Amino acid sequence: MELSDFFAFFIIVTMTFITLWLVGMSLVNGIGPVATAAAVRRCVVTVLPEQINGSIVELGAGWGGMTLMLAKRYPNNQIIALENNLPVWMVCWLRVKLAGLGNVVVRLKSIDDAPLEEAGLAYSYLFPEAMGKLAEQLKASHGRLLLISHTFALPEVEPEQVIRATDLWRSRIYVYRFSSSLPS
Repeated sequence: MELSDFFAFFIIVTMTFITLWLVGMSLVNGIGPVATAAAVRRCVVTVLPEQINGSIVELGAGWGGMTLMLAKRYPNNQIIALENNLPVWMVCWLRVKLAGLGNVVVRLKSIDDAPLEEAGLAYSYLFPEAMGKLAEQLKASHGRLLLISHTFALPEVEPEQVIRATDLWRSRIYVYRFSSSLPS
C-alpha cells in the first residue's frame, strides 16, 4: 500500500467515524448540532445586560459561535461552554483556542450537570425534552439567573420577554429571570 493510498484510506475511515458519531449523538440528544444564525446572535445581544454577576454557562455550545460572542462581550466573566458531542466539542474547543480567549472553558459534558449555582447568565439552544430537564434543574437551583433560550421555551414557566429574530425562521428568543428557585 502506497503512502497516498494509506492517507486516503485514513481520511475515509476518519470521516466515516465522525459522520456516524454525529448521527449517533444527534439521535441520543434528540437534535443535531445547529449553528446559531448571525441574526439570532444580534437579537440576543439586544437583551443582554451590560454586566453579569457570576459565570456564564452555554448549555449545548455546539460549534462555538455563541461562545465566542459571549466571551468577547464579557471578557471579565468566566464562560463555561458545555457540549456532549465529541467532534462538535473539538471544533468549539479549537475555535476558542485559536481566538486566544482565556476566559472560556469548553467542557465535554452533558447539560445534566451544568454549574448553574454560580451562574449569572445561561444561554441555551436546546430541544423541548432538554428544556424540560433544564426546568427541573432550575427548580433545584438557588440563586439569581438570567436564562436566554433560542427557539425553545421552558415548559410551564412564563418568560419575562419573548422577542423574534430576523432570521429566515423568525426564531423566538425567550428571556427568563430568576431571583431564586422556580416555583414547584
